[in-house]
Amino acid sequence: MLVQSISAAAEEFTPVLTHVRNGGTPAKPAYCPDPLYKIMQLCWAYEREQRPTFADILSMFEKLRDKIEFQGTYAFNTSTMLK
Repeated sequence: MLVQSISAAAEEFTPVLTHVRNGGTPAKPAYCPDPLYKIMQLCWAYEREQRPTFADILSMFEKLRDKIEFQGTYAFNTSTMLK
């Protein structure tokens, strides 16, 4: 029974693993602003060295927060992000 459960789970995730290995990433949600999605894509870089650090991401969020189109629309409270 356990072997069947493990086999079924492995089969279920095989398409996801194949998608990721081929460089695939999740599609951009309709409600997601382009600049935020670009940050997400940077985080999905295949090579670990190409991914931004948390400090880099925080800096990117702070820059987005300061843009007029994000003020009042999205809650980017970076002062509480690392607590």
